[in-house]
Amino acid sequence: MSRPIVRQFMSPSPVIIDGGLTLSDAATRMFQIHARHLPVYTSGHLIGILSDRDIAQMAGYRGLDPDKCTAEQACSPSPYVCDPEAPLEEVVQTMADHKYGAALVMRDGELLGILTVVDVLQALVGLLHRDETQRSDPQHEWTVITVGRSSAIVVGERGAAGFAEDVRPSADGG
Repeated sequence: MSRPIVRQFMSPSPVIIDGGLTLSDAATRMFQIHARHLPVYTSGHLIGILSDRDIAQMAGYRGLDPDKCTAEQACSPSPYVCDPEAPLEEVVQTMADHKYGAALVMRDGELLGILTVVDVLQALVGLLHRDETQRSDPQHEWTVITVGRSSAIVVGERGAAGFAEDVRPSADGG
């Protein structure tokens, strides 16, 4: 089996927000779509990534009005960006080394997806399940299927039905 790549586990077509959106509105948007990270664009250009943690930190500043502070002011500039064909292992290692909560998946300046810690955990569960099943029945062929927003590594038809239950996107959506 080939090594997993980012495209197999990323959440495609993430919701983006405008840099001029207030922190109050950005927090509402995150809550509505169950996301913890949103790419921030201004005039069609990526300027950063806004996390729920960024919003919480800004809310902790005395005298800061979340209805006047913008996503552009609060976002983390120069977010970690990777290619969709990048090996998952390398991207996850970089995320762990730098304590990034997400990687934006881009090619030729186009945002294709986002890989979050939740996506990585779902990948880990899939790989652990694969290893466990392979030990019990090493004769099966392995395939990658899409389940919800993520991909899962499963064993034939028998494994697909049971495993799909285990890899549904979490409530926080990444």
